Amino acid sequence: MRETVRLDVGRIRAEVGRQGLTLVRDHLFPIIVEEAVSQLKTPNDMLATAGRVRDHMRVAGVTNARVIQHEGCYPAVFGEIKADLPNAPTILVGGHFDGQPSAKNQWTVTQPHEPKFVTQGGETRVFGRGTSDDWGQVLTHVMAVKMIRDLGLPLPVNIKFLIEGGEETGSPNMDKFVKVHLDLLKCDLVILTDSAPGRPGIPVITTMARGLVGADVKLEFGTNDPHSGDSLTYSAVDVLSRILALKNLKTMRVGIPGFYDRVRPMTDPAIARLIEMPFDVDHFIRMNGLTGIVTLDNCSAQAAMWAQPTYQVHTILDPQGEAIPHTNKLTTRAQAYVTMRLVADQDPKEIFELFSREVYRRLVEETNLGPETLTIKAGHVAYPFSTDVTGPTFDAIALSMSEAFGVHQVDFAGCGGTEPIAMYYQTILGVPVVFNAYNDPSDHYHGNDESFSIDRGFKPGIIANVLVYQRLYDLGNTQQ
Repeated sequence: MRETVRLDVGRIRAEVGRQGLTLVRDHLFPIIVEEAVSQLKTPNDMLATAGRVRDHMRVAGVTNARVIQHEGCYPAVFGEIKADLPNAPTILVGGHFDGQPSAKNQWTVTQPHEPKFVTQGGETRVFGRGTSDDWGQVLTHVMAVKMIRDLGLPLPVNIKFLIEGGEETGSPNMDKFVKVHLDLLKCDLVILTDSAPGRPGIPVITTMARGLVGADVKLEFGTNDPHSGDSLTYSAVDVLSRILALKNLKTMRVGIPGFYDRVRPMTDPAIARLIEMPFDVDHFIRMNGLTGIVTLDNCSAQAAMWAQPTYQVHTILDPQGEAIPHTNKLTTRAQAYVTMRLVADQDPKEIFELFSREVYRRLVEETNLGPETLTIKAGHVAYPFSTDVTGPTFDAIALSMSEAFGVHQVDFAGCGGTEPIAMYYQTILGVPVVFNAYNDPSDHYHGNDESFSIDRGFKPGIIANVLVYQRLYDLGNTQQ
């Protein structure tokens, strides 16, 4: 057997325990206060935050970290640190530093960009937008490198980082970015830090993530809004509500012809394994203040979230994108935003065409308005992601995660949301993609009062990464 160098995980664990809050305060707080909300900013607006991310990576030992701008993309931060051992594999760690917009008046613990520690029930959490999704999770890798370097231990893998600034806007043009920078991003494996959580206290590896196609629908058939007493025309709200009502609210089945043609049956082995993971429906109901859930044809929550596509109408607004005022006028101009979450084998472009064709058909058949009054434009587009998590690489990563978190095994789950760059890495780089998470359902990662547990997420996440680096090195360097 060839001898390998072993990282002293005990020393690293002790150091993480000692420095944990300081690491968060010094390296997470400064990015959260930046208000890096890509949906509200231009790529140039995000450059200053990208520069601060670069600086934090340099402090951690990634000395060549730099900001890369590419036409049509939000700025990304790339960095690379070489292994101290020969025959080391190369890992690309992906994530993002931008966050979701926030309804500030609905935050109760602190304001979204005023990070705050809260200790309750023996657990310390840091609250703020981006703590769980995703800068806090990116930091588990950056700080793993820092701990190894600070303790003078050998880094067993080559690590590249690509931390983007526009994930929450759908990672626009990042496919082109990856193609242009193929040599820079060349690696053996991609680890993505960003995913929906599994169960409390149990880290998760994501086996599939839904894709997305958004649509902006604009209806204009007048230049003035007559009084409702002059009832000689339509209300644009009525028309949009009618032609966009493409889902049975009892069965949740989407009524767009051809929508389900490429959807895999529930008997598919990958889906069957996926939906075996326990999901706490009661916790979901409590967390969101609901009275119950509704799923497609009464299927399980797991199947509905991860293995089935959806259709949602999110907003109906006035021509300026504002809420339609409370008046007695007949609105002759309005717009709506629609999304369709997609699953493996569905093509966003094909689904957009099917949707557009059906909406135009309903407009012409159910009103006397012509097709020229309606404009449909594609919004965010992301292809669905799926991966086979069998084999020694995934086994090594799962074992490392479960050991660090002190659980028997990790969860293998789906992600109801979208991570566009996962598919780009998989298809363009042509390497395995591990899509994992150290966050928790209680983090409210896209909602109000977003937080990240220092004790159940950040600290064990750092240790899990260290163990991953060691085991991935061992895979290629230990021979029986």
